[in-house]
Amino acid sequence: MASLELRNGTYRVVFRYGGQKFARSLKTNQPSAAKLALARLEDNLRRVELGTLVLDWRRYRYRFAHLWSAQAEAKA
Repeated sequence: MASLELRNGTYRVVFRYGGQKFARSLKTNQPSAAKLALARLEDNLRRVELGTLVLDWRRYRYRFAHLWSAQAEAKA
């Protein structure tokens, strides 16, 4: 589950995945745009959990290095 935080007038999204905490600025000060981004993120996280959305871990290895290596170890 993800949540929104308002910091210095700018929204950011905070969520946990694979036991790690992630926080990312949404670069908006509009509540409606932030809520839309939050809903999209939560939908994508559900899709990843269901296996209907597969991330290319090689592409995101620098942003999600711990997830990529954990998934590679699980396959081995």
